[in-house]
Amino acid sequence: ERSAGNMRIMVVGSVCRWKYGHLVPVAKRIYELCPDVIIHVYGNIVERELADELSMLPNVVLKGFCSKPPFWNYGVLMCTSSSENLPISICEALACGIPVVSFNVGGISEVVNEERGYLVRPFDSDELAVKAIKALGCDNWNINSEEVRREFSWERASGRYLDLFAKLTGETK
Repeated sequence: ERSAGNMRIMVVGSVCRWKYGHLVPVAKRIYELCPDVIIHVYGNIVERELADELSMLPNVVLKGFCSKPPFWNYGVLMCTSSSENLPISICEALACGIPVVSFNVGGISEVVNEERGYLVRPFDSDELAVKAIKALGCDNWNINSEEVRREFSWERASGRYLDLFAKLTGETK
């Protein structure tokens, strides 16, 4: 039997058109396909009009800003951004063993693969909704949380920057 967390999707980031402009059609489609699925939005409200539009949807709940979102309480992290480098929320979700469903934009494909979630064509709201529901129903994700923590840690990223700066300046370690 599914737990309550498996019927919930989380999205993380400031509530603005760049991040959530596509969430409205995605949420509507999810509700048509599976009205029991709830989407929780964590983030500061930047654009009040969009926040009002989202809060009118029956399956969307605005949770506000949270410094440590409770990823483990959700079945999926969904990213509806128009463009991204690599959102830390994606790494945090995967480090908690939570699959990610996202538009294939920016650097997201460097982290999300078939073992960790689904990438869909940019701005295909219908496909994103279908894949989010499919991800919720999948119990056998093969997410190696330790590998994600190791590969995408702040220590590793800062080490890579130091190596690059040393190479650019001709210094050796």
